[in-house]
Amino acid sequence: MTADLEAEGKVRAIGLSNHSPEQLAVARRIAPVDAVQPPLSLLNRSAEPEIDWPAGRGTGVIPYQPLHFVAAQ
Repeated sequence: MTADLEAEGKVRAIGLSNHSPEQLAVARRIAPVDAVQPPLSLLNRSAEPEIDWPAGRGTGVIPYQPLHFVAAQ
């Protein structure tokens, strides 16, 4: 359905947030994914291994909460 909305010009880009690499692979079989949004901060780098996979396939990476843990301290 999202791919149809993009084809109709109602959606400019398709993105995912809070996903695993496996979920991203499934989504990419349904429609092209333009951007992903993993949680990533200065102190929590756990999503770093997941960044290379989409970036190497032309998918943008837009981390969220980059200062979350720093601001909380």
